[in-house]
Amino acid sequence: MARGGGPGKVYFVLYLAVVLELLLIIVERDDAEEHLLKKQKESMRIVQSILSQLQVGAGTEGISTRPKDEITLTEAYMQTAGGPQIRQDRYYEVEVGVTDVSDIATLEGLEPAEAERRLATLIRLANVQELDYQIFYHPSPSPDPPPFPSDDTLRRLPWERFTEGQAVGPEVEGAPWRLVAMRRLELDLAATRDYRRPVYKPFTIAIGDLRRFAPPDAAARDSIYWYDHARTLQRAQQNGGRIKKRIFAARFQPPPQPGWYKLRFASRTNRILGIQGDNPFELSGEETVNIGTVQIKVKDLLLVKRELERELDAYNPPSADDLIAGRLDGEGFLQRLQQSIEYVRKEFPTRAQEIVGKLELYGYLARLLAPGQSAGFEQNRSSIAIDIRVVKPAVPPPADPKVFLAQSEFYSFDKAQRTVIPFSAGPIVPNGPRPTVTIQPPLPFRLVDLGPEQVAGAGTAGATTNKFEIQISEPVPAGQYTVTITHTNIARKQATESARLVVFPSRLNNAADIDAQLGYIYYGYRFEVTAEPSSQGKIPASQFQTAILVGSGDQEPIVPGLQAGRDIPASATAVRVRVTWRNPYTGETVTLYEGQGTPQQRPPLIATTDAKIDPTIDPRNPELLITQIRIRPAFVDVGKAGSPEDVRDVRVQITRADIPNYKPTASIRRVGAEDYEVVIRLDGPTPVRRGRLDGTVSLLITAKMRNPINGAESREAKGVLNNIPISY
Repeated sequence: MARGGGPGKVYFVLYLAVVLELLLIIVERDDAEEHLLKKQKESMRIVQSILSQLQVGAGTEGISTRPKDEITLTEAYMQTAGGPQIRQDRYYEVEVGVTDVSDIATLEGLEPAEAERRLATLIRLANVQELDYQIFYHPSPSPDPPPFPSDDTLRRLPWERFTEGQAVGPEVEGAPWRLVAMRRLELDLAATRDYRRPVYKPFTIAIGDLRRFAPPDAAARDSIYWYDHARTLQRAQQNGGRIKKRIFAARFQPPPQPGWYKLRFASRTNRILGIQGDNPFELSGEETVNIGTVQIKVKDLLLVKRELERELDAYNPPSADDLIAGRLDGEGFLQRLQQSIEYVRKEFPTRAQEIVGKLELYGYLARLLAPGQSAGFEQNRSSIAIDIRVVKPAVPPPADPKVFLAQSEFYSFDKAQRTVIPFSAGPIVPNGPRPTVTIQPPLPFRLVDLGPEQVAGAGTAGATTNKFEIQISEPVPAGQYTVTITHTNIARKQATESARLVVFPSRLNNAADIDAQLGYIYYGYRFEVTAEPSSQGKIPASQFQTAILVGSGDQEPIVPGLQAGRDIPASATAVRVRVTWRNPYTGETVTLYEGQGTPQQRPPLIATTDAKIDPTIDPRNPELLITQIRIRPAFVDVGKAGSPEDVRDVRVQITRADIPNYKPTASIRRVGAEDYEVVIRLDGPTPVRRGRLDGTVSLLITAKMRNPINGAESREAKGVLNNIPISY
C-alpha cells in the first residue's frame, strides 16, 4: 500500500508559501533596487528548486504488498493422497519506490573526483538504503489482530540491541507482541559500482532463527529474504526501462503455533539526500543536496536559513547551527522545535499557521544541512505490515514425541572399555519410527531397544514408552562429545534432547603428590591420601574407591570416596595405593592410579629450641656447656613408641666457628632418658684474659633410630644450633 502521497504535497506547498512570503519581506525591507534584484534572484532559485521537486513527487511512493492473510495449520499425516492440499507457506513481494535517475545518470565530461561523487549520489538516490524484515508474534486467538505500536514508536526503538522474544509495546489481550525474528538488508555503497545493480551487505542485523518462519526448501536454499534484481528489471520494462521501484522478496511459513504473526517491512531510501556523513564539518556553501533528481546548492539554503532565523528569533527556535555542528542531536532538535511550535499556537493563535509553516521549513532546512539528518525525513522512510492469522483445526493430535534423559551430562574415563548412555523415548508404535542418535565428534555406537517402560498416556493406541541404551563398546578418547537424540511421531513432529558425554583422562591430577607421599611412609604412623581425579568434581565422590593395601595378601576393604588412611604396622614390607572409578551404568571398574612405596623407620626428633647455654667459663680450662637438648624416639609400631635405647649414632659437629686465637671442639653425651648436653672445648692460650675471648660457633647434631621389631634403621635426623655466643 502506498503511503504519504497527499501530506507530502501539502508539506512542500507550505514550504513554497513560506519562501514566497520571504520574497515579500525582502521587497519591503530592501529599498536598493540592485540589491533587491539580487535577493529576488537568489530566492527564486530556491522557489524553482522546490517547485521542481513537487513535480518529482518525493514521498508519494512507499512500500506496497498484501496487507492481510490467513494460514491454516495442518499436519502432514492429515493430508492424505488425493485429499485437499492446504498450502501453509507464502511468497511476498515488497515494492519500494526509489528515485528515477535515468535523466541525470550521465558521468561524461566530469573530472574523476566529481564523477565518483556523482556516482555515489546516483547509487544512493536510485536504491533502497535499508530494508528491515521483522516478524512479530502474539498468541491472541481473536479473529482481529491485537493493537500494535505505531510507526513513530517503532522508529525510535534501538533494533540493533533487541533480542529474540523481546516484548514490543505493552501487554494487549493478556500478552505483548514479541519480536521473534529480524533481518536487515543494507546497501553496500563501497561494493556497488553501478546504480542499476545494487550490492547488499550480509545481514547487518540478525535476530532469531529466520528458518523457523520459512518453508523447509527455502531454508535449505537460503532463499528466505532477498533483493530480487530480476523482478526489479521486469518491473522496469513496464516503465520504459526506468527503475522506479526496487523489488524484494520474502518467503514465510509459520511454525506450528497458532496466533497472530505480523510481518513488517520498514524501508529507508535517499529520495531526499541532504549533507552526508556521520561527523559534523564546516560547510563551504558549494555542497549540494538532492530532493529527488533536483540538486540545490547549500549556499542557497543558507540564505533562506539566515532569513528565517532573523524572522523566527522571537519564537525561540532551536539552533540549526548547533544541529549542523553536532552540538545537538536530531531528536533533541525536533523536540525543541515542537516546543516552539506549541508556544506559537498558544501565544499567537491568529498568526499560528504562518509562523508554524516557517518553523517547519526552518527545521526542514536545518536537517538538510546537518550531516546524516536527512535520513529521518518521512519521504525517506516507509513501512507496511502484513497481519497473518494462523489457526489450527480442533483435531485431536497424536501424542507428542518425548525423549527422557536421566541427566544432561554423562561422564566416563578414557580407559573404560564400555560406555552406556540410557534414555527412554515414546510414543513407540508398531512399525513406527524409532529414535535416531548422532554423536559429534563421531563415535561408533549401537542403539539397543530394551522394550516398553510404560504405556503412553494419550494418543495412538498401542503406543509405549521404551527404554533404550546407546552402547559404545570400545575406549573413548578423552574429550567432550555431544549426543543428540531425536524422536519423531507419526505426525512427523520431532522431539530432540541433547546430552554431553565428557570423557576424562584416566589419571589423577595429583598423582605426583601421592608418588612423593609414598616415599615417606613410616612404621607406627598413619598414612593418608586424598585423590584428585581429572574429573575435577564433576563426578560424585561416591563413584570412586580408594584402597591402601599393606602386604601382598592384604584384604582390607576398599574405602568408597577419594580419601583413605591406614596405620602402618612394623610388619609391613610394602604399601600400595589404588584409586578406581566404578561406572554406575556398566559396573566396570577403571583404575585411575596405582602406586607403591616401602615403609621406613621415622628418624628421632632432635629438639634444640629449649637449649640453654651456661655462660660460666673457667679461664684455665675454657669450656662451654649447652644443656636441655632433647632427642625423642619416634614410633616403631602401631600404638608403640620407641625407647631412648633405640636412638643410635648421636653425633655433634661444628659447622662454623669464628673465635679468634681459639679452636673449638664439641662432644655430646646423654644425661637422661631423652636429655643430652654438648660440651664445647676451646684450645688456645690459657689462662684466658678478659676481653680476649669473643666469638660464635654453630653446631649440627645428628642421630638415627633403629626399629627393635624389624631392625629397620632410619635416615639421619638433624638439629642445629646457630651462632652460639662465646665470650669472656
